[in-house]
Amino acid sequence: MRSLHTGKKSRKGRRATISRDMIERAVIDIGFPNATTTLVAERLGVDQSTVYGHVRSKLDMMLGAAELAASEAPWPESFPEFGNDWRALLTTCAENLWDTLTRYPGLAQLMKSTSTVPQTMQKRIADLVIHLVMSFKWDVELAALAVDSIGDLVTDAYLMRASIEAVANETQAHATSTHIFESQAQQYPGSHPEIVAVYSRIVGDAIDTGNDHGSWWQSKVDLILDGIQYRLDLPVMKTPDRG
Repeated sequence: MRSLHTGKKSRKGRRATISRDMIERAVIDIGFPNATTTLVAERLGVDQSTVYGHVRSKLDMMLGAAELAASEAPWPESFPEFGNDWRALLTTCAENLWDTLTRYPGLAQLMKSTSTVPQTMQKRIADLVIHLVMSFKWDVELAALAVDSIGDLVTDAYLMRASIEAVANETQAHATSTHIFESQAQQYPGSHPEIVAVYSRIVGDAIDTGNDHGSWWQSKVDLILDGIQYRLDLPVMKTPDRG
């Protein structure tokens, strides 16, 4: 039996063309905390299976987006422009990291939970350590310790602030911390009420989620920088010549 031929070709819907870059951009647009392969597929107008044709898993997709975010993050264009002011250089790097974590909510949590640092960030860290060693004649251990300590401090300070913001209970957290400190202070005869007032202000600065550049975390960075300066000012012990 012969089949009928109408002379018309069947037309199939054209599949949307996407790329891994588009997927990673979609994750950033949606936001790290909310991004899923399903939402990314919906945003790009494709099936979820199409997304998986470009990424191995949700984690692979998220880490790729983290790399994209890191590549777009602010960072000093040239270390030499800071001249001999290593303190200004490290302060700027700390502020850039804080700005990055603020610009991409959920990025810090992703790095913390996966113990993963985007390669772009790793390269920047390496460049900074090498610059401190080569240009300022720091030993490698001090340079690495300084950069790592500042990075950990800024990230942890951001995560603490984000956790307080998440529960939306900033006022209660402030009151609770101040009350505990006041109760402890009362156990020390002669403790001045001003101590409690100052501590209350400090706690307020530390948990003020409305202040993107709160002075508290920056004061912590300054403390580390002061410690570095102290270490640099220590006299160099010379090894006795036994020749």
